Amino acid sequence: MTDTGAAWVMRGSNFQGVSGAQVAFTTTSAANVTPAPPVATQKVVVDDIFISSDVAARVDLLEETSGTVLLSVHFAGAGFVQITPRNGLTMPTANKRLQAQWSATPAAGRVTVNGHFAAPVS
Repeated sequence: MTDTGAAWVMRGSNFQGVSGAQVAFTTTSAANVTPAPPVATQKVVVDDIFISSDVAARVDLLEETSGTVLLSVHFAGAGFVQITPRNGLTMPTANKRLQAQWSATPAAGRVTVNGHFAAPVS
């Protein structure tokens, strides 16, 4: 059997982080790590997530407004993780951003998200 890679079909435009950059964290407040979809009916689909933390902490990735936690990463100390969801991590609700939130105050936490916007499939 051969691994043929990701099987989803991209619909819409690609993005990298917010305004093409990583998001730095020095607080425990939730912050946007993706831009809003350009069309209200589109959903954010995450292809890759890169998280680094300089402190022991739990980093939650959550949906804007509802605060629904989609994924949590635990750091025992300073570290880095790459998460590549096999079929993309799709936001449950259209027109919402992905946010990140640290459980402990980092001095230099960072998140970079690569993804695309998906239009509803009819």
